[in-house]
Amino acid sequence: MRFRVVRTRQRGIALAPRDLGREPGFVGELLVWERHDDLLRRSTRIATLVEGVRPGENEVLPPLFDATLVWMAPQGLVISGIERLRVGRRPELAEFAQAWWCREP
Repeated sequence: MRFRVVRTRQRGIALAPRDLGREPGFVGELLVWERHDDLLRRSTRIATLVEGVRPGENEVLPPLFDATLVWMAPQGLVISGIERLRVGRRPELAEFAQAWWCREP
């Protein structure tokens, strides 16, 4: 399904509620599926926002691992999970708490 997604955190720190309404967000197809994750060494539910219709195809945002539906109403939904980002020039990925506020584009 097509959604406008606003990231509610930046490197794990929650954005102020007043700032969330001003964020333009990212528009794309929201996909959620389960697959084996080599880093976690187990199956995990992954949420991605892509331009196409296949996982990994032109990702608009870094995926959320261990994605969970937290809230859903006619105004939209919130999915929380873990976001993996590179910090600085280090090759390792750091994991941060993240939540996506998803609503109509």
